[in-house]
Amino acid sequence: YQVVIADLLAKADGGQARDTLHRLVGGDALISQQAGEKSISRLVAINQDLALQAKEDSVDTFNASMKRMLIISIAGLLLSIGLGFVITVNIRTPVEAMAKGLQNLRDGNLNWDVSEQVRENIIQRSDEMGIAGGGFHSTVQYLQEMAGFASRIASGDLTVQVTPRSENDELGIAFSKMVASLQDLILLIIQSTENLTS
Repeated sequence: YQVVIADLLAKADGGQARDTLHRLVGGDALISQQAGEKSISRLVAINQDLALQAKEDSVDTFNASMKRMLIISIAGLLLSIGLGFVITVNIRTPVEAMAKGLQNLRDGNLNWDVSEQVRENIIQRSDEMGIAGGGFHSTVQYLQEMAGFASRIASGDLTVQVTPRSENDELGIAFSKMVASLQDLILLIIQSTENLTS
C-alpha cells in the first residue's frame, strides 16, 4: 500500500495528475487499501484466535494445577494421619506398659505384667521412652533385689550382705543397718544367755 502511494505521489509530481487521480480513486490505491484491510482483518482474527487459545490453555493449566494441588493436599493429609497414628502407637505402647507397671508397684506387685518382648522393645529404644523404660526396669529390678533380701531376713537369714548402690541409696543403707543391728542383737542375746547359764 505504501509503495503504491509513493508511486502515485511520484507520478503526480511528474505531471501525470489525471492518471494519478484515476488510479487513486478506482485503481491501484483502492485495491491496495482493500488488500491492507483484508490483511488487518486476518491479523485481528489470528490474534483473536491466539487470545482464545491462550485463554483456553490458561484455564486448562489452572485446572491441572488445581487437580495437582488437590492430589498433593490429600496425599499430605493421608501422610499426616498415617504419621500421627504411627507416632501415637509408638508412644502409647511404652507409656501404657510403664503405667501398668507403676500401678502394680502401687499395689506391692514388683512385676511389669507385660511380655518380655514388649519390655525389651521399650528398654532398647534410643529415645526418651527408652531412657524412661530402662530406668523403670532398673528400679523394678532393684526393688525385687531388696524384696529378696527382706524375705531372707524375715526367714531368719542374717548372713545377708546388703551393699548399698551409692551413698544416696536410702533403702540399701537402711537394710544394711538393719542386718547389722539384728546381728548385734543376736550376739547380745547369745552373750546374755551364756552369762545366765554360767
